[in-house]
Formats: sequence, structure tokens, C-alpha cells
Amino acid sequence: MKLLLALSGLCLLLLSCSSGAFGRWGTLHVENRQLVDQRGEPIQLRGFSTYNIAGFDWLFGVPQTKELSQVWHADVLRIAMYTDSNQAGYVVDPEKGTVNPTLKHLVEKVIANTEKAGMYAILDWHILYDGDPMTYVKEASAFFSEMAKRYRGDGHLLFEICNEPNGSRVSWKGDIRPYAVQVLAAIRAVDPQRIVLVGTPNWSTQPQDVLEDPLPDSQVMYVFHVYMDKGAELQAQALAALKKVPLIVTEIGTTDSSGKGAIHPNRFKAWMNFLNQHRISWCNWSLSTVAEGSAALQANYELNGPMKDHLSPSGKLVFPYLDDPRN
Repeated sequence: MKLLLALSGLCLLLLSCSSGAFGRWGTLHVENRQLVDQRGEPIQLRGFSTYNIAGFDWLFGVPQTKELSQVWHADVLRIAMYTDSNQAGYVVDPEKGTVNPTLKHLVEKVIANTEKAGMYAILDWHILYDGDPMTYVKEASAFFSEMAKRYRGDGHLLFEICNEPNGSRVSWKGDIRPYAVQVLAAIRAVDPQRIVLVGTPNWSTQPQDVLEDPLPDSQVMYVFHVYMDKGAELQAQALAALKKVPLIVTEIGTTDSSGKGAIHPNRFKAWMNFLNQHRISWCNWSLSTVAEGSAALQANYELNGPMKDHLSPSGKLVFPYLDDPRN
């Protein structure tokens, strides 16, 4: 009887580990400008980004990540770890070299929960007010070096090393690329194959700029962000870039770029058709209860039942796109 129970438990464990997107696709890599699975077949990740994880980690316990995977059919969760101290970020005092270890441990907990749910995770160094990525390049290099060692051999995790570089003087060749070279060197010293996502200028809305001088790394993808105040012009820029480099959308919102306006179902549908047509992976901004139009959950949700029963208008718009015919 004890042996039977042990074997039964092992079967349940193996079934759990094999479920979800990671169970289907395994460790991903980039090939011919496309995200592919462990067999080399093209795939498209679909999922969500968190809001500032420092305030919303409570939404991503084991039950919630399993719901995302098993009920919502989401493949990926992007964990937005803000970097600047003005936003409860990781860098506490750059002059003293102090960082927030509590935030790092919180992020590690959510990463573990996504693994249990069979989802992929994107660890996002979430630049915002610190618009020039070079501002915290030392801290970013040290952080991703540590994370590369911590998660060596873990195939479900991708690194996003700069979320939205911004500022009128911040350019690809002058700031973002030099930053990426340094941070990539810290990662590649430990892990030569992990997929690394790199933001592009002007809040990650100019992916074509990387064509000036792409990074010499076959496992880098370039980020562009989509909100409903961007349309045909950004699509044209993305298509121009996609001919030469791999792209990924780590934020697509149903509102304008402020996140606070009305949702735009028809524009969102047009963007979804574009991303699906070109098999570009995406994360919706954001799975949160923040009082913004782009939040996927109702503002009064407090883990009182399944998340799917408390969708905001934005969440109701996004939900069906997760369960479209799969890859």
C-alpha cells in the first residue's frame, strides 16, 4: 500500500511538472528571428505583465499562477521589478551601493510560483523614471550576474534587462546598446544561452533603431511596447525591424500609453491580429487591481474567489485572446 501511494504521488508530481506551456515546449531559444521550442518549432507566448511587483506580489501566489496557467491558458508572466528608489524599486541608494534584498526575494518567490504552474517567466528590470539605462548599469550587471548563477539551468526564465529606455537624449547607439553590452557580458559569463530581452528607444516604441547596430548575440530579442495610441506607424516600424532581428512585445495595453484612459476594443483586435499573424509573443499590461483602465482585474478584488470571476472590462477584452487556437 505504501509503495502504491508513493507511485501515485510520483505520477501526480510528473503530471504537474509536464503541464502548462513549459511542459509542452521546454527550454526556448531564438532561431531565424523567431522564438522556438526545444524541438525547433516556432511558438508564440501569450500572457500578462504584473504591475509594480513590490505592491502586487499578493496576486501571484501558487493558486493564482496555477489559475493563470490552467484556466486562463496563459503561457508567461512578466514580473515587473521597478528599479528606481522613487517607485519602491530595487536600487535604494546608488551612491552607497545599497539595494533592496527583500524585493529580490519577493521576485524569486513569484518566479518559483510560475515554475510550479508550468509557466514561463520574464524577469523585468523595469526602468521608468530612471530613463537612461546607464544610470544603474553597475547595479543591473551585478543583479543579472547573480540571477544568472541562481537560475543556471532553469529553462522557464527569460531576462528583460531594460524595460522602457526613455528621454530625448537616450539613444540606441549612445546609451542602450552600451548598457546592454555590459549587462550581457555579466550574464554570458555564467549563462551563454539564456534568452535576453533588450528595450528600444522612446519607451520601447522604436524597434527599428536597433538596425543601426544590433547586438552580436543570437539569443537576444528586442522589445517594443504597444498601446492603443499607436497604430500603423509602429506596425510599419516593427515590420522593418522584424526582417532583420527578433522582436517581442512585453507590454500591450488596451488603453492609450497612460494606462488610465478608456479601452479600445477595435484597435486592440487589430493589434492582436498583427501580433498573431507575425507570431510575435506578447504580455498584456497589466494583471493588477490598480485603478486604471488597463488593469485586467476589478479594483475591489482581494483574492475573494477566482480571478476570472473578477475581470475588469480590459480583462474581459484580453481573456479570449489567451485561448485562441494555439501554436
